[in-house]
Amino acid sequence: MSASRIRTVLQLWFHGKNQSQIARDAQVSRSSVQDYVHRVTAIGLTWLECQLLDDKDLVEKLGKQGGHKKALPVELDYAKILSELGRKGVTLRLLHQEVVVAKGVRCSYPTFCRRIQEHQNTTGVVLRQHYAPGEYCMVDYAGLTVPIWNAQRTEVVSHAQVFVSVLGASGLIFVEATESQEVKHFIGSHVRCFEFYGGVPLILIPDNLKSAVIKADRYEPELNRAYEEFGAHYGVTVLPARVRKPRDKGKVERAVLEVERGILAPLRDHKFTSVLELNVAMKPPADALNHRQMREKGASRRELFERFEKEVLKPLPATRYEAVTFKLARVNIDYHVEFKKHYYSVPYQYNRQEVWIRVSEHQVAVYLHGKSIAIHPRSRAEYRFSTVTEHMPANHQAMRSRTASVFLDWAASIGPESRKLVDRALTLGAHEQQAFRSILGMQRLVKSYSPAAFEAAAKEANGACLASCKRLRGIIARQYAEQLSVSGKQTPIILHANLRDPKDYH
Repeated sequence: MSASRIRTVLQLWFHGKNQSQIARDAQVSRSSVQDYVHRVTAIGLTWLECQLLDDKDLVEKLGKQGGHKKALPVELDYAKILSELGRKGVTLRLLHQEVVVAKGVRCSYPTFCRRIQEHQNTTGVVLRQHYAPGEYCMVDYAGLTVPIWNAQRTEVVSHAQVFVSVLGASGLIFVEATESQEVKHFIGSHVRCFEFYGGVPLILIPDNLKSAVIKADRYEPELNRAYEEFGAHYGVTVLPARVRKPRDKGKVERAVLEVERGILAPLRDHKFTSVLELNVAMKPPADALNHRQMREKGASRRELFERFEKEVLKPLPATRYEAVTFKLARVNIDYHVEFKKHYYSVPYQYNRQEVWIRVSEHQVAVYLHGKSIAIHPRSRAEYRFSTVTEHMPANHQAMRSRTASVFLDWAASIGPESRKLVDRALTLGAHEQQAFRSILGMQRLVKSYSPAAFEAAAKEANGACLASCKRLRGIIARQYAEQLSVSGKQTPIILHANLRDPKDYH
């Protein structure tokens, strides 16, 4: 299983759910639940320790690094098969040949017949769901949108989306309009939804819109990173409904119908100029809907909520969730990642790695395997770089440290004439980088000869108003040769295997 699904199983286990309930809610086999529960119990991990581990470490800790996925069963188009069976002369044997054998699907004729019979026996049968207080919250968007007009009410400029949520036990409905179904509006509606209820349920069931689910899957849907982080912040388990299975969230489907009929339909002729104005208009009918008595239960949604569900919701966290944006990116060769045309550095060791960028209003963080590797203040300057010195390799840090003040301090440590020479080189250079290259050559001369020899050559160069590294090299070489001739010393002959003997030359 994926790391996120493992965390879902463990979270439900540590919150007191039994293995059968976990298998049903997380949509995994009971044997898998039992396996992971035994592993985490044997290791002795707590839920807090599981939260502190990143995805890779958690999987390795549980000893589940690999494994092959079990092949999924063959999906049959039962509606088409039953329709074909109604035609004269069509038999199950013929359909087995056309649907299974001709397409190379491995499914025997007895199995094919059994599955058709099982489908016919279960068609039209609905499982009645039981929702414990404080356990489930289902969310969805209404199919109807509300037009937003310009200030003069002469032209429609946009269409507001209507977010609906409902608690499983009491059926208390929260409804609000937002500008779109984007992640920031989608999660913002969730935050205000939990604040409306005054607490947090254990399980959240959304639809498969892109703001919630990046990749839909019957068994292991891939959640949007921002939505997954939101769930972790509030300690709620997110279990998306299956694709094209509206009964997985039947409560909110019914609530959407109630909202469309009881709130949106009466407002159909109103011309709203803002989403705020629409929300103000929807509040009275929404309150009336929650206070209306339900015949089958003999109480209103609000009464049921206050009576037995309000107290069992988990408390809201101390801080409100701040909407963030996630982006999957690859670290460039210059150890920077890009977000909205601004470039942020990461440690150079992660070059070419695929990372997640988490962006809030004031901060940009970069994550690898669920662990933060870089944090920057957010910048909105385009085509600029935010680079941390510690993220650079040693040779790049050395290049970064090349400044005029650093070179002047180095020259002053040798002598006043050297500082005067470097100061002139910085002044006469057509470009600062050109002067820097000349001064780097002077530093090489100090290493080749000596600081005293360089200071003497600098004095002569200053007298001639010279600042060229090439001219300075000639001066220092001549002075050094003159000193050797005066002292009577000769340059020692260097013995090396790659040097030829004088007699080799004719």
